[in-house]
Amino acid sequence: MVESDIAKVFTLNCGGAAWARHGADHPLGSDFAGLQDLIPQLIDEQTALGYAAKVPRSLVEELFAVGTPDEVIGQLAEFRDHGMRYLVVGTAGAIQPSLRKSAATTAPYVKVVRGLRKL
Repeated sequence: MVESDIAKVFTLNCGGAAWARHGADHPLGSDFAGLQDLIPQLIDEQTALGYAAKVPRSLVEELFAVGTPDEVIGQLAEFRDHGMRYLVVGTAGAIQPSLRKSAATTAPYVKVVRGLRKL
């Protein structure tokens, strides 16, 4: 999912400062504030895909808990240890354009959810 266009386009919700932390310029400007300034209806498909091509992998990894199920559980345990009290869990696998790849995300997702119960 880290390399998927949909995950990369999601990073447009971040402000220019987040992109700069990863050595990149936000396609909508370095002073772009993020979600509150985003009007997705004004971005056509080709423009969105062009923006996606500019997204640093490290920015996607900052926004999403990614990795093996054990790595994701570890990331979330660290958030808990730093004061996280409420978590909403979901999988981005369902938005994967490939049905095969989407279906392949189900078992690891279930493993994460089961592992979170033990935290």
